[in-house]
Amino acid sequence: MAAGWAHPLTDMHLVIDRVEIQDGRVAVDWTCHSPQLPGGKGQGRNSFELANGLITRLVTTLKT
Repeated sequence: MAAGWAHPLTDMHLVIDRVEIQDGRVAVDWTCHSPQLPGGKGQGRNSFELANGLITRLVTTLKT
C-alpha cells in the first residue's frame, strides 16, 4: 500500500458504484479509472467496521 502513495496512478478517478450500511458496517463497491490500469479500470470493495465513530477494521478486496 505504501508504494501506491509513493507512486500514485496518473489521471485516476474513483466512482462509487454502491454503498451498503448495516449494523456498524459499511461496504463500498468502487471502480477506479486510470490509463495505467489493465483495460483502463479496476474494481473492488472496501468493507469497514465502525465503533465509536472510528474505523476499527478495513478490508479491501479487488475484483477480477
